[in-house]
Amino acid sequence: MHSAAAVSTAASQAEASISRRPAPAYDSRDLESILAAVTAEAEAAAQTVEEESVLLLEALGDSYDTYEANGAAVAEFYSGSLRDAQALYAAFEAMSLDYFRCVAAQGVEDYDTWDSALEDFYDVWDDGMEDYYDAWDDAYGELYDRCDTLLEDAPHSAYSDRWSEMYEAYSDAWSGMYEAYSDAWSSTYDTYSDVWRGFYDGETDVDRILQATAPEPELTSEPEVPSEPEAVPEPESVPLPEISSAPESLPEAEPAASEPIPADGIRPAFRQAMESYEAFFDEYVAFMQSYAQSDNVLEMLADYSDFMNRYAQAMEEFEALDDGTLTPQEANYYAQVSLRITEKLLETV
Repeated sequence: MHSAAAVSTAASQAEASISRRPAPAYDSRDLESILAAVTAEAEAAAQTVEEESVLLLEALGDSYDTYEANGAAVAEFYSGSLRDAQALYAAFEAMSLDYFRCVAAQGVEDYDTWDSALEDFYDVWDDGMEDYYDAWDDAYGELYDRCDTLLEDAPHSAYSDRWSEMYEAYSDAWSGMYEAYSDAWSSTYDTYSDVWRGFYDGETDVDRILQATAPEPELTSEPEVPSEPEAVPEPESVPLPEISSAPESLPEAEPAASEPIPADGIRPAFRQAMESYEAFFDEYVAFMQSYAQSDNVLEMLADYSDFMNRYAQAMEEFEALDDGTLTPQEANYYAQVSLRITEKLLETV
């Protein structure tokens, strides 16, 4: 067993011994050099989050006491990994522009040549994004599992509150990382798509292409109704953080006084809402599986955009149900449905 002093020292060493690697140097006039830099940057970022995770797990030790002594280190890991992710995505965006300008400088007269060059970038960049996603997702999952195990030794009176705090921190951090990943993927893909169209039209000035596709600034104070954006493929799935187990007991909350509580402790309106959300996710998973297997996704883009909007709304409404007013039975039912939804969404990965 680790002493608190030893654990604190380990946590400090973990924080001090790992620092973000600088972006690899590359020749912005050479396509292969830029592609190699994209790969190197992704590998360095993945290695960083893996090494930081290992050091943090060592610092957490093997007891509830060591977990309690290093709660701040867990929060620092979450915030630090998000900063590193944002830095990686910014580097990818900058390298993409250098790459596209380099392609333009070589000429766009031959379609096969520039189209193949753009496809090379997409493949390398997308692989780097996927590899980094796997690295931080695995690190977060291992950290969650360790914390979940250590909390089993928490005092019974504190278990529910401490587990809920741990899971909320994990869930918020995972969601923040996924949102950063999704936003970055969409942003770089949009740039790639705009440049491809520009080259196809014979335009070779990358900056001019992007300026032409940038949204115009708002000129009046009157609210504008945006037109429906063109649907583009997002990453193939929208996973949720994995949940290995639910707490054995959940913190009790006072139910809303406006609705009587049935004998089973679950109000009809709450049960109906949960059944409705679970039915939607069944429909969503079926569509995503069809989308992934389709030979012509263009025909499905309108439905895809609609499902993504409904997915975002459903997730927001589903999470809002856990507002602190649930009965213990409703809280347990909510945890069970949340776990089932997570398992269903994993089928789309």
